[in-house]
This record gives sequence, C-alpha cells and structure tokens, in this order.
Amino acid sequence: MLHTPFLARMTLAKSLGLGLGLLGVLLVPTETTAQTMLLWGIAGWYLMLGAMVGLVGFVNRLPILDLPVPAFLRGAWCGGWMGLLLVLVAHDGIAGLWAQLSWVPRVFASPWWLIVEMAFWGAVIDMLATSLLGPLRWTRSGVSDADHRAQPG
Repeated sequence: MLHTPFLARMTLAKSLGLGLGLLGVLLVPTETTAQTMLLWGIAGWYLMLGAMVGLVGFVNRLPILDLPVPAFLRGAWCGGWMGLLLVLVAHDGIAGLWAQLSWVPRVFASPWWLIVEMAFWGAVIDMLATSLLGPLRWTRSGVSDADHRAQPG
C-alpha cells in the first residue's frame, strides 16, 4: 500500500479526533440509553471533525484573495462549523447531558460552548497534523493525477 502524504494526514487527524471522542465517552457518565447513544454520536462527530480537518488541509490559500491561511485558523474554522452543526441538530439532548455534569461550571453548561470547544480542538488537530507532517500540497499529495503522469513507467 502506498502511504501518500494525504493518507498520512488523514490517518493522524482522524486518530486524534477519535481519541478526543473516546475521551469524552470516558469522562461523561450517562443515565439513559438515549444519552449513551448521544454520547457515542458525539464521539463519532469528533472522528468526523478529524476527517474534515484532514481534508481541509489542502486549503493553504484563500481562493479569491490569494492570502495564506494558517493551520490554526483553518482548523478552528472547520471545528467551529462542525460544532455549530452539532449544536443545531442536538441542542436539547446535549443540554440534558451537560446539566447532569456536576464538575462543569454553570457558566459553561450551555451547549453553545461546544462550538468554541470544537473550534479549539479543530485548531489543535490541524496544527499537530501540519507540524508533524508538513503542509499538504495538491501536486505532491498522492491524490493528484499529475503525480502519476510525472513519474515514468
């Protein structure tokens, strides 16, 4: 199997997302089956956060303005967007789950803080993936057809 830079980035980013999701499953006790299913859904959502951060690694410059996009901003944007979608879909369930956590300060008990949390973790995942594996370029990623045409045979 050919381990391309894209595959390495996706593996690392998804592994970090899965680790965060499993950490949440371990830290948050549940009382009902519905809450357990919601918690496993959030863990899967963190896995998808890692996948989306891995994919967005191709965006190194803003298309119209041609400005560089730093890794932390790219990951935070992706994480914030994924957090917003999660809160819009499961607000009431998350509010019920967070309400039973005695170790969470009341000021952070709102599900809307999940947007900030996912933006933070998205930035961390992207910065780790970029610092460990380098920036992802389309022509050298193993995804582009130009890679195969440039090599003889």
